[in-house]
Amino acid sequence: MKTEVRLLTDEDLKEAAIIYTNVFSGSPWNEPWSINTAYVRLYDISKTPGYIGVGYFHSENNKLIGFIVGNEEQWANYKTFYINEICVLSST
Repeated sequence: MKTEVRLLTDEDLKEAAIIYTNVFSGSPWNEPWSINTAYVRLYDISKTPGYIGVGYFHSENNKLIGFIVGNEEQWANYKTFYINEICVLSST
């Protein structure tokens, strides 16, 4: 399988919300996520200052396989990256 890593677009967040819902609604978390609430969460994170979202895509069909989203945070003399969410499909 050929893959590609690239920054997420706002449009990619819709597909990311589906993955998020599948991952966190299932075992072991069993949380009550819907695609809509997952999308709102990911969208809100994407509007945080310093946001970075990276997706892992199947390069032949451009299907999202997994992602990481978070934001850079300034410290005294360096920046760190705070991970808000990370999800990967268990099967593709």
